[in-house]
Amino acid sequence: ESPLVSLFFAVWGNDQDDAGVYIVRRPASASKLAPSPFKANEVGFVFPGYVTARLVSQRGLFTVHPQPEDPYNPPELKQIIILNGAKMDFRRKLDTYGIHHGAVMADLDGLCRRVVAVQGYRGAPAAPSVPAPTTPPRPRIRPDDPQKGQWGGKSAVGPWTLSAEVTPKEIRPGWFRIDVEIKNEAGTGEGEVEFHFHDSFREPVKKKEMKDGQASVFVVAYGAFTVGARVMSTGTELELDLSELAEAPVEFRNR
Repeated sequence: ESPLVSLFFAVWGNDQDDAGVYIVRRPASASKLAPSPFKANEVGFVFPGYVTARLVSQRGLFTVHPQPEDPYNPPELKQIIILNGAKMDFRRKLDTYGIHHGAVMADLDGLCRRVVAVQGYRGAPAAPSVPAPTTPPRPRIRPDDPQKGQWGGKSAVGPWTLSAEVTPKEIRPGWFRIDVEIKNEAGTGEGEVEFHFHDSFREPVKKKEMKDGQASVFVVAYGAFTVGARVMSTGTELELDLSELAEAPVEFRNR
């Protein structure tokens, strides 16, 4: 329930990636835990019984989902992105507000993490510089499919087309090779193209130089997701949802 506690978990999640805080409207009321959560007909908010100190200090609130595999994507869902370089500054400021491991976890483990964090503040630069992004961070529409809705939603814009071919990968049963291509129908165009894949990839962004208005790249994946692409010389952006490829294997599209 606390935005500061939510921010705490976001900026302490890891030291490598940008952080994201998701905002969902709190319901006017929330029920107590039903006798069986498996009988729920719609997503509901539940106040848990405060059986641990952490639940009390974190003001934890749970949701019950009748279809747990479906992404939770209410219309009012918003995301605030915090650049990785700004995390240390956020951590310091939260600490001054009393939002730290010792308070949020309220146990011996939290106290130990608090001691480690304090030592880290002492050894870190006083005011870390955060480079300004070239373009404003984009709110994530689908947390489970990060590129969905980020690139205009069209696979063809003007002379540019973004396409993909999905084929089973023989040496890794159940996995698929995805060949992604961006092409200018006029056969012209130079410069770099950025291909944006799912954030879980080791290389979520790949850059390729065009030749005769064409650039391609391949990745290996277990299931479908959305691919985004940007032609750097023109600023053209395209988007392709691989789950909508009729020619792709059904097993791939349904994952």
